[in-house]
Amino acid sequence: MKTRNVKTTELAGAALDWAVAMAVYPSSYVSGDRLRVRKIINGEEETIASVFLGKRKGAMREFSPSTDWSQGGPLIDRHGVTLSYFAYGNWISNVCEEKSLLHGETALIAACRAIAAAKLGDTVDVPEVLL
Repeated sequence: MKTRNVKTTELAGAALDWAVAMAVYPSSYVSGDRLRVRKIINGEEETIASVFLGKRKGAMREFSPSTDWSQGGPLIDRHGVTLSYFAYGNWISNVCEEKSLLHGETALIAACRAIAAAKLGDTVDVPEVLL
């Protein structure tokens, strides 16, 4: 699978959700046309969500913490993300152990960028199909 190196500050949409899955659930992997988000539950690895890669008509992404508060909200608590509203409709976020501030158009986007940066670094090799 071809990848492209992307700055964490520029991640958005499916690429951002993919990066969060890789940061938070390191057992996740790409299989065929989907990302399988894996989590250890009761000592066993289980797929908790599937994300179709690329544009697939009629298919919905099931793991989208950058747009779904029921998924992104708990990650904010779990990873100690701080959020502040900044001028002109932007949010600033930071994960407690990191010093860099990340911006986003929404609180969830800013928080997801902060989580990805804290765990994966300033750049990420993202599958091209997500860009």
